[in-house]
Amino acid sequence: MGLYIFLLNVKSTLNRLFLLVTISLSIWSFAFSMCFLTTDLNTAVSWRMFAAIGWSTIFSFLIHFFILLTDRSELLKKRWVYILIYLPAVVFVIVFCLYFSFARQQYNLAYSDVGWITVEKKNIWAQIYNVYYVFSTILGVYLLGSWGKKSKSADKKKMSFLMIASFAFSVLLGTVTETIVNVYTSVQCPQLAPFLAVLPISVVCYVTKKYGLLIPKDNFVAEPGKILNKENKGRIHQIMSVSFFIGALLNFISQFYFNKREISSILFFSIFLIFVGILIQIIRKLPMKEDKRGLLFTATISLTVPIITFEYISTGSTTVWAAPFIFVMICVVFNKRQLLYALGISVIITQFIVWIKVPAVYVRVDGADYLVRIAFFGITILMAYYINQIYINRLKENENQIKFQKMISTISADLIGVNEFNIDEKIDSFLNYSGDYFDLDRIMFVSLSKNFKTYEWYKQGMESAIEYIPNIIENNMKWWKRQLYNKDIVHISDIEMLPEEATKEKAILEELKVKSLYAIPLTRKGRALGFLIFISNQEKEFFNDNHKKLLKILSNILTDGLIKVEAEKEICYMAYYDSLSGIPNRTLFKNRLDQEIALAKRDNTLIGVIFIDLDSFKLINDTIGHFGGNEVIKEVANRLTACTRKHDTVARFGGDEFLVLVNQVTEIDDIEKIANEILISISKPISIQDQEFFTTASMGISIYPYDGEDTETLIKNADLAMYSSKENGKHQYTICSSKIKDEVSNKTKITNHLYRAIEKNEFVLYYQPQICTATKEIVGVEALLRWDNHEFGMIPPKVFMPLAEQTGLIDPIGKWVLETACRQNKKWQEEGLPPIRMSVNLAAEQFQDKKLISFVNKVLCETKLDAKYLELEITESAAVDKEKYKYTIQMLNELKALGVSISIDDFGTEYSSLGRLKTLPIDQLKIDMQFVQNISESKKDEAIVKTIIQLAKNLELNVIAEGVEKEEQYEFLKREMCDEIQGYYFYKPMPVSELEKILFSQK
Repeated sequence: MGLYIFLLNVKSTLNRLFLLVTISLSIWSFAFSMCFLTTDLNTAVSWRMFAAIGWSTIFSFLIHFFILLTDRSELLKKRWVYILIYLPAVVFVIVFCLYFSFARQQYNLAYSDVGWITVEKKNIWAQIYNVYYVFSTILGVYLLGSWGKKSKSADKKKMSFLMIASFAFSVLLGTVTETIVNVYTSVQCPQLAPFLAVLPISVVCYVTKKYGLLIPKDNFVAEPGKILNKENKGRIHQIMSVSFFIGALLNFISQFYFNKREISSILFFSIFLIFVGILIQIIRKLPMKEDKRGLLFTATISLTVPIITFEYISTGSTTVWAAPFIFVMICVVFNKRQLLYALGISVIITQFIVWIKVPAVYVRVDGADYLVRIAFFGITILMAYYINQIYINRLKENENQIKFQKMISTISADLIGVNEFNIDEKIDSFLNYSGDYFDLDRIMFVSLSKNFKTYEWYKQGMESAIEYIPNIIENNMKWWKRQLYNKDIVHISDIEMLPEEATKEKAILEELKVKSLYAIPLTRKGRALGFLIFISNQEKEFFNDNHKKLLKILSNILTDGLIKVEAEKEICYMAYYDSLSGIPNRTLFKNRLDQEIALAKRDNTLIGVIFIDLDSFKLINDTIGHFGGNEVIKEVANRLTACTRKHDTVARFGGDEFLVLVNQVTEIDDIEKIANEILISISKPISIQDQEFFTTASMGISIYPYDGEDTETLIKNADLAMYSSKENGKHQYTICSSKIKDEVSNKTKITNHLYRAIEKNEFVLYYQPQICTATKEIVGVEALLRWDNHEFGMIPPKVFMPLAEQTGLIDPIGKWVLETACRQNKKWQEEGLPPIRMSVNLAAEQFQDKKLISFVNKVLCETKLDAKYLELEITESAAVDKEKYKYTIQMLNELKALGVSISIDDFGTEYSSLGRLKTLPIDQLKIDMQFVQNISESKKDEAIVKTIIQLAKNLELNVIAEGVEKEEQYEFLKREMCDEIQGYYFYKPMPVSELEKILFSQK
């Protein structure tokens, strides 16, 4: 029994101590048996002295065993505790055995009908030992009792009771037979203590088999292509060693008891067999490669066969010849054929040698031979049974591995196609496969995603337990959460073993009749995705190490599936949602609008598309930076969402633009109500970085089906209406109309024609003379651009010039104007007309072009026009721009260096700085017509005109007034000594042919 427990787990200190207990008991029992068989007093005393080795040490081993068994190993951290445990054993072995002369005095034996018995003891050492074993018994009972009492496991309580009862009973009855009856009564009773001790030993074996007390938790699996796993290899070596130990015992018993040989001649061979058994253990422990260990094992077994056979060669090895069959049987399960070859050769050669040495022999088969044969048969049957179990277990392992691999393949293939739409179905399938394979009672997966959800599989006939999960998550179950989030796994092998702080958890598990539980958290980059719970209601300690590995593989597969779904969701979110505000983007908006259009067609309802643009958002960005601007965008998104209904859609179109989809409405008024709510909501102050900001929005509304029947058209028309709101003063909404669409359509057509206008020679220059106020003679002309389009006719500059600026065409058009005007002026001079000044307007974009100087110089060179006859007009806003003032000075100085004159157009309409004006290298100021046309009607305008003229005179600048249409205006300007005038009073803008007639007539 000791060997059985020891072989269960040779590495366990508990199992080793139990083996030592059984060895001590075996020595005690064997010596007592030998004592009963002898009739010589001296021999009986000698055997009793030998027995002292057993009964002196057994209680020390038992106390050590009980301390470890009852989970009090912390006591053994102090070395002096070992002294307390083993010092009495050492003392008693010396007193009752090793100190030979003194030891013999401790025994008072008398021969009786039941053998040698102990009679009255008068020595103090016997009394000391009695006190020692009584104290040891009480201590053992206390340790076992407190262990069972403190344990919450019903199994441990049962084991504690059985071991206490058997231990106390055997010690009590042994004390009666050993001490009380023979010493203090006249009754002669055999001393049964060593034989009664078999009872607690048997109980330990029983609870080991029943409750798995000393069985290892590790579950070793054989490597692929091999029959034996690491554990089984160790057991085979153990069995081989035990076989040699049994052989040594059989040799002693058969030769001593049956053949009556001298003990000295018997011990040598028995010791040899014990040595071989120990050698096998040493080989197993040697730190070497498996191949070398196998070679040593093979050599040891092969050399042992002839030695065993030759020991009994005198009788022809009548019985022991069968011993090699045990070794051959063991060789079958090893993967190394060399062992079988070597053993086979050794056996055959040995038998040939026996044949030669003893060709014929007559032997008598007696009890010794039958005893050995029975032992051989018993060992062979046990070995066959064990090997058969190895093969069966290996087949089961292979079958389970194949079944598991098939399940893994099925689950993996199933989860390949997992997505956010079929995730529920895939998880249910995963739980179903897992539950069937492991024969569990219940499996649950608790998803910790935003949409908290629990999935469950349970055996037929059981009830759902999903309702308990919210309690576990929400009811502050600290122990469960701490275990789950701080560990890779949570393994509750027995709910009775839960600590006191897990009272709530235990109550729920008991209600669900859970015996064993295994939970695995599923994580991604440190974030919990959920957790898997595997539950057994049938038995405790259900999950072994092999289960844990397989369950971990399953959890990893499910984790990969969940990560895949999360990744798809993230990609989908990035594709369909705005990363800053969290609301849908234009792509998702268009998809939803497509769907709503289809529904609206079926239900005959209206759809409103509101295009929103924040007014002056750039000012907010410039004031508090982009971070503050982002916060404004978020707040506006929240306010828009609050203003709409649940089934409406708010989307960010880009930058500071938003779209709102208003669906399932039957009246336009419903859309306007939402638009008004949005205007009011956005106009409320927004607090950013402890500052309040006010913003407004311009909105355009298009309505399905009136403004379009497809997504792009509806968005485009809403955008058009929004720009109409901006043009009309901002902070309002405009519903798209046919007028807006026509205007935009015409604008689009004009823009398209504008790209080809130069190529088709559709531009033409008109010229308006500039008159000397004093002489009324033409002293200059202003080149004015006109566009004569074949479809729209003559298009005024106020229509196409803004388009040219928006499209960037202003640069090539401006260059064409400058080059054409210079060529025309040079042509007039070549035709003999008096030289006059040609004024050409420069757009702001042209003036900011650093290549302007080189282009003007190039035109002058190509046309050979004297620079003094070219005047360039720039607007007052461009001339006095504070941010670009240095650039303006530089450009004007470079232009002046070319020899051209500079005029400030529209003077008086901007906030000119006199400090900057005096430093500008200019030649002329042109008074804006809005002041000139109110002369004689507005005293203030007259005052302004007088002031400008006086300012120009003081700065030594020429001054010209444009927009003169009446005589009184002319007379006023003449009286105020304005240098030049330009307007309809004298000449309208005219084509070159008409102007040439006037110039030639004036000549």
